[in-house]
Amino acid sequence: MAGRAPDRDPRAPVSLVGSPVYLASEVLAGHGSSPRSDLYSLGVLLFRLASGSFPVTGTSLVEIKDAHAGGRRTRLADLRPALPAQLFNAIERAISTNPQQRFASAQEMEQALRVRIRRPARRQWAMASGAVVIVAAILAGLLVSRPRTPALPFAERDWVLIAPFENQTGDTAFDGVLEQAFERELVGSGFVNVVSRARVEDSLSLMRKPPDARLDHGLAREVCLRDGGIRALLTGRLTRVGRGYTLTTTIVNPADGTTVAAASDDIASADELIARIRQQALHVRQTLGEAIASVERSQAALHKVTTPSLAALQLYSTAATLLEGEHWQSSADALSRYQSAEGLLKQATERDPAFAMAWLLRAHAACRDDVVVTTADCLPLAERAFSLAESASPVERYFIEG
Repeated sequence: MAGRAPDRDPRAPVSLVGSPVYLASEVLAGHGSSPRSDLYSLGVLLFRLASGSFPVTGTSLVEIKDAHAGGRRTRLADLRPALPAQLFNAIERAISTNPQQRFASAQEMEQALRVRIRRPARRQWAMASGAVVIVAAILAGLLVSRPRTPALPFAERDWVLIAPFENQTGDTAFDGVLEQAFERELVGSGFVNVVSRARVEDSLSLMRKPPDARLDHGLAREVCLRDGGIRALLTGRLTRVGRGYTLTTTIVNPADGTTVAAASDDIASADELIARIRQQALHVRQTLGEAIASVERSQAALHKVTTPSLAALQLYSTAATLLEGEHWQSSADALSRYQSAEGLLKQATERDPAFAMAWLLRAHAACRDDVVVTTADCLPLAERAFSLAESASPVERYFIEG
């Protein structure tokens, strides 16, 4: 980690790895990382440990960049006014907007954090010293150089398998919703290919497993290995924490089962779930190597085709599950599935009339060869979806060609 980052061509594309709330403003601007930007990220972690919040926040990468540019930052002094001065000063220096005002090295930051802090109260000292120990341990690890590229050999248009997320909340309304939401975000990137259920069923058939077998971590990895062309496995879970939730996603290298990267966010209510999924999907895309410019270009398009309504997304997810795969046993079964899915999708578009993907899935289902529906019925649905999205690519390719 020590040493100055080499100069780079400002015209060269830059890809980011990490959750955007932990990235320094110069990294978000595309200038590449450095020891000082790494220490900024550690300062954000310490800010989080001390206050439970982040210094700069936003529901999208664009909002976070705008907050940096506009100097909109949560003040640690407002959240923890009684924090020991030495710890407060160390955090403030680490997250300074000007890289030259930050610590020059991990050793320097570690030394600042090891300064003895007078304890005004037992509980406050315990919280502060605990945070110092955690960050000091991280700093010790950073004293050894580490590679700046993802450990996963992933190239543009490589394949990702999204395994069913673990719903540990006890609320069945979340079943199937999380992976569907992540799939919508990743498909819209144009950088990542998401493995379809039909392709998974082909692998399961070769493994002599039922086509509707649930993919736990072990089975999902086995599918990746048998397929041979799936470069990354995305797993996750949603847990209940008090009145809120914690959403965690993990990128796994199926070749050896190692964790490449993980992201975890606390969510105050279910209403924030989709925004957090979008933020974590950004983390996934950047970790896999997608350039920051590509991420930003796709955000506006994704906002036009997805939905902020959790209820609409739940209806969409259930309908998509009915329509996916190739294991329908008869034309009667196909028609029954279509009719059930159409009812759910109609409710979804009633809850959010601007939900372009729901309109597009209705059109896709109506145009299936194995469902006896006239072509005229599906065309108005497709036209409605395309008019809402303005441009159906790559969503159009995913549903119609896939």
